[in-house]
This record gives sequence, structure tokens and C-alpha cells, in this order.
Amino acid sequence: MYQGTAYSTLQAVVAIAVTTFEMFRKLRSIHNSFRLTAKADSSVIFTNKLQMHILEAAKEKIDRVSELPPALGAWVNFYYYSHRISEGEMTTLLQDQPVVRQAYGQYQQFNRDEKMRAIDEAHQRFLNDQASDLAEARFEKAIDIARNMKRLGIPSTTIAEATGLSATEIDRLG
Repeated sequence: MYQGTAYSTLQAVVAIAVTTFEMFRKLRSIHNSFRLTAKADSSVIFTNKLQMHILEAAKEKIDRVSELPPALGAWVNFYYYSHRISEGEMTTLLQDQPVVRQAYGQYQQFNRDEKMRAIDEAHQRFLNDQASDLAEARFEKAIDIARNMKRLGIPSTTIAEATGLSATEIDRLG
């Protein structure tokens, strides 16, 4: 959007996330949608042009998939069951949804291709290594900060709050 552009020309943004774990235990539904509202009064909506939809394809809620429209339910079934049930059962489950059945076919083809699986596994290892490296770097930075705070005579409880380190880890710094 540019300066002087009418707000009414702003395009809607709809984000959809499918999780394989339960995010919102307090919410019964398998599909929950969110929008920006005022904290003081949730009936005051900031805009209808921003929505977030969460589909929880998790064991705790998968029994509620029948509450979804058929096409959406088929996608949730695909995400949840694709690696849990046989090919025949999956074909039956998706029989009335040709687009989702086609996606399942692509999924199967990908899984049968050793080269593609090796690329995916290498990518997953890279992501795991990257996450581990980042966590290690954050820990080392927290240690450096804690050492400096300790030298300044700052109490361990304050250091723990600031760095996220435990009292034991702070005491070991000497």
C-alpha cells in the first residue's frame, strides 16, 4: 500500500496453518479462526482483512473432522492419516475428494523416490543442526552475559531472570 492509497483497496490476508499437534486445548473445535480485536472489547474488530485459521490435525481432535466441510475434512484426514493407514484405506477415505486424492498420490510418489527422500532427510538434518547451533549460541551468549552481571555483583535471581539460566548454572560460573 502506498501513501494516499485508499484503505479499501487493501487486499485480505488469510493464513492457514495445519498442525499435527493440539495447540488450543481450551478450544473444542478442530478448526479455529482468529482475527484482530480490541483487548478492552473483543467485539471491536480492527479489520476483517486479516484472518488466521488453525486446523489441528491432532489425535486429541481428529474425531471431530466430520464437523468440517467435506473438502476441508479430506485435507485434515490427509495430513493426519497419510502415514498412519494403508494405501487402500487412504484411497477409500479420500474417494470423494479427487484433488486431495491427487495430493496423496504425489505424496506416495515422493516417498517412493529414494533421491527425493534423501534430499528431504538431508534438509531435515540441516534444519535440526541449525536449530541446535542456534540454541548453543544463545546459551553461550547467556553465559557471557551472566558472567558479566556476576562480576558487577548483580544477584543470581536477577541474572536468572535476565538470561534464562538456572541458579545452578549461574553458581557454576565461579
